[in-house]
Amino acid sequence: MTQKRGTVTTVSVLIPSYNHAHFVSAAVNSALAQTHPDVDIIVIDDGSKDNTAEVVATFGDAVNYVYQENQGLSAARNTGIRHARGEYIALLDADDLWSPEYLAESLKVIEQNPRAGLTYCWWSHIDENGNPMPEPGFFNKRGHLLKTFAVRNYFPPVAVLVRKACVAEAGGFDEKLFALEDWDLWFRIAANGWEFDCVPQVLVQYRRHSSNMTLDVPRMERNQLGVLDKMGQSAVVSEIEHLLPMARANVHLNSALSYHSQGKQVESFVSFVTAVKIWPDMLLQEETWYRWVCADQPPGYQDTSQFKNLDEAAERNSALLAKLLENPEVAAEVEARQDQIEKTAMMMLATHYYLEDDMVGTRRQVFALSRKQPQVLLQSKAVGLLAKSFVGRQRVRNLKRIIASGS
Repeated sequence: MTQKRGTVTTVSVLIPSYNHAHFVSAAVNSALAQTHPDVDIIVIDDGSKDNTAEVVATFGDAVNYVYQENQGLSAARNTGIRHARGEYIALLDADDLWSPEYLAESLKVIEQNPRAGLTYCWWSHIDENGNPMPEPGFFNKRGHLLKTFAVRNYFPPVAVLVRKACVAEAGGFDEKLFALEDWDLWFRIAANGWEFDCVPQVLVQYRRHSSNMTLDVPRMERNQLGVLDKMGQSAVVSEIEHLLPMARANVHLNSALSYHSQGKQVESFVSFVTAVKIWPDMLLQEETWYRWVCADQPPGYQDTSQFKNLDEAAERNSALLAKLLENPEVAAEVEARQDQIEKTAMMMLATHYYLEDDMVGTRRQVFALSRKQPQVLLQSKAVGLLAKSFVGRQRVRNLKRIIASGS
């Protein structure tokens, strides 16, 4: 059902809350502060035992409060959708926040692209107390992203504005899923032929805290694999079937990294071996080794310079490869790719030493690789990285500016 007042589009804002009375007020205020003038705010209380109802009541008629017995996040969102009167649905979990321009900027993009079923923006991270965390949150692809979302999820729900008609067409959120229900829905919307669009601005804040479901590794793994099982039975399976081994390997890599961050090294290695068994070429992807480099960084700090020790990461990568070569379940596959694996992992590290302005570390990695594989010094990437390490990153940037200016 489409609702407009004059030329202003109504957006229904769904705020599911379970025992988040201490967060929900800030979420509602961030929805009320939107520069877009017509928001239909719905708080779905999913059987909270705290004073969520009393907190929401302080907003009076500005908020539609709906209570249900505890059924989980998917069911709460579906309840909100049934009460929504807007043409668009915006998902604001009770512990997340929006910048005032979020809805206006998102609407501007999606209303200019009738082929887009949803749009998403970039996001930042905050901790439990609302303090900024440095980990970047961005994804920058547009168009038909069926194959992209067959492999993994790429953005949090708080960043998404979606057409209500697309959600209805896809059947809403799957209430049998208790995590990754958003990924499942985005895939089904893509499978129905809709494009995704992007607002390349950081307009929302995604909270990382101790009660995030992602800390429950077995539960996250079960739900991720459940989503992939659904994809394997979908009407578009012929288009994405070749990607499912990669996707399943990625699930177990996620588990390996999560277990590592929790100090559970036995479980971490078991999950990593499982990933390699499913898709051995995972070891030839720079992203695999870079994610392992970031494994010791706490949530909210990954892919930043903070808490990143490249020397320790280099030792960890070498130790992991040695363990894989000793493991009878994967040793043959690893040995067959050993030269390529070492080159991928060590050149990735050399690149990141360079990006951290550690030129000695850059050269150390390239020369260590050349002792194993002398031919690498004949390859342009290694030679270029070595040359830049002697010049220095700042001088390289200055030279690029001079060349670009033509002076």
